[in-house]
Amino acid sequence: MAKKYLGIEIGSHTLKIAVMSGGKAEKLVIEPVPDNLVRDGVIVSWEAMADCIREAIKKNNISAKNVYMALPEKHMYQKRILLPAMTTEQLKVNLPYEFHDYISEDRDQYIYDYVVLEQKKDETGSVRELDLIGVAVPKDVAEKYIRLCRRAGLKLVALAPEFSAYHRILKEDSKATGNDMNRDFALLNLGHDSAQIWFFTGGDYSITRNMDQGVSSLAQSIADIYECDYHIAEVYMQSNHEDVMDREEVLDACSRLSVEIMRVLNFFNFNHPENNLDAMYYCGGGALIPQLLDAVRENLELPLIPVTELMKSSAPGLSEEEMMIGVEAIGIGLVE
Repeated sequence: MAKKYLGIEIGSHTLKIAVMSGGKAEKLVIEPVPDNLVRDGVIVSWEAMADCIREAIKKNNISAKNVYMALPEKHMYQKRILLPAMTTEQLKVNLPYEFHDYISEDRDQYIYDYVVLEQKKDETGSVRELDLIGVAVPKDVAEKYIRLCRRAGLKLVALAPEFSAYHRILKEDSKATGNDMNRDFALLNLGHDSAQIWFFTGGDYSITRNMDQGVSSLAQSIADIYECDYHIAEVYMQSNHEDVMDREEVLDACSRLSVEIMRVLNFFNFNHPENNLDAMYYCGGGALIPQLLDAVRENLELPLIPVTELMKSSAPGLSEEEMMIGVEAIGIGLVE
């Protein structure tokens, strides 16, 4: 029997825990995160967050202890780097100097890692250059995550950038289906506080674009309509109370977010005129809101496809709703 482990993504609104076995997600736990415990992707109270995770583990009878966790971009510097061919030891020495434009303080206060995207070879077949993504994470942030897991009764095996969750899903789909991964992808996450688009060029991570608006802007418009508490407005949004999701004010909020998405895509197309994007895959809590998806489709020239089409092999036993919401937790756990 394959050993179980966990993939965890801590959002500003919900905690997602994917129980992984044999490189596949067999269970997903989604629990609410207390208000203001996570702000702009940053954990405000690490002890309270650890207690939240521990309660979720206990409540859902999860016995696995080893954790792979998604690390928000706000906690790191990342950079696409082209370096001459060198050994692993030489890379460890040289990588910190590649971040001199980002890090003004002591470089020794950071942990550095990298992923090699391509080994560029010369006409003789010898490796000439390394095309890689380098990452620098403050040591104190890494230590906080280690203590977080320890307090929750877990063991942190690895922290990985959020983009790697989507990259692993693309790789797993290509491996299982034979679909070409060496093409361009755009993955839209319609999150609670913000929407994000993850761009991959030739199958390799390129860039992330963040929008200030998210699903919460729709809930706020409902709160304004009813002059009610924001949390009540969220319940109204989820249940479509009195067909409120079809009210002009809410549809306008959907349209504003869709226009921002369109602008981000247009900006990417302008800077990457040779791209071959042929679709946009979508996920996140907003993926469950038909009115929002209709608004995005109306402003988008590309077909809009659910990310579940890429996850049939990585999460075969989960529902489409679970895959939509838990995509990062599942993707970060695709390590075996």
